[in-house]
Amino acid sequence: MPASGAYFYICPDIELIREQIQKCMQSIGEYESKFFWGDDDKALPDIFWQELQIAGLFSKPKALIVRRAQLLKTEHWNALSGAMRTQASSVTLFLCLEGEWKKKTPPVPALLAKKDIYQNAEKHGLVWQQQGLTQHTMSRFVQNWATRENIQFAQGALQAIAQALPHDAYAARLELDKLSLAADKGLLQEEHARLIAPHAEMDFFQFTDALSKGEHMQSIWQRVFADHRKPGKEQMLFPLLASVAREARMMMLIVCGEEKKIKAHPYVKKLKTPIARRLGKAKISRIFDLLFEAEFGVKTGQQSSEQALELLVSKLSMLYRAS
Repeated sequence: MPASGAYFYICPDIELIREQIQKCMQSIGEYESKFFWGDDDKALPDIFWQELQIAGLFSKPKALIVRRAQLLKTEHWNALSGAMRTQASSVTLFLCLEGEWKKKTPPVPALLAKKDIYQNAEKHGLVWQQQGLTQHTMSRFVQNWATRENIQFAQGALQAIAQALPHDAYAARLELDKLSLAADKGLLQEEHARLIAPHAEMDFFQFTDALSKGEHMQSIWQRVFADHRKPGKEQMLFPLLASVAREARMMMLIVCGEEKKIKAHPYVKKLKTPIARRLGKAKISRIFDLLFEAEFGVKTGQQSSEQALELLVSKLSMLYRAS
């Protein structure tokens, strides 16, 4: 069983945190995960405290996972310190500090470092921290994957692959899965590194263009997951809503034969015309519904901006590709 107390996982890469949570919980077999967000308007709602302190008679063991916990306020940490004394034995609490590291310093808020809940976690070895994937740690990451998958490397292959992979665990694993299919009898050669897709982050125009064409889905999702780690003011959800709305209005004018009313460069109109005709009026109208759902979900507090972005991109990609 996991030790009692709160676990602190300090890493900017949520995929690496997810892996650590699975390792911690694997000894208990089947369990239920429930997520909360430190940057929600009400970060720790009433249901969180009920889940933390009340165990159902026949319920499964639970992992309560607080994402972006570095954004919790003093009152949250004070309440958590008190609540841990009555934590249900079947509940394991994971507090994920996902801020970017400055050099090699873990981003632990000063107000948290002084709290009993964090000091007790340090004392009992419940703090795990990693800077994320870097050029220095990537080789070990790839080697661990190869050991699990029984993959071998020819001379120079490990270094070439590690250098070509994106520094994002989720995206890197997708590329490694692709390489495992390409390996000849479980052996990877140096030239296999060329199969790894370029991973420079898409700019905003590339993102919206690829999404509307139903292309480069792996790069689109890499951009989405990278966006989750950015500060709120730099995230792309609301700029994306505005951009897609402009494109949808343009496409509706095209299918309605009102091209003369479009105030855009002729080249942009030319790019959007085949997409508009492929979608048709019904699917373009559906785009406006999806945009409204995403904005409404965030502004009413029903969804975090990250959740809304993932749902919007998923639904838009299915809409565009189905056409």
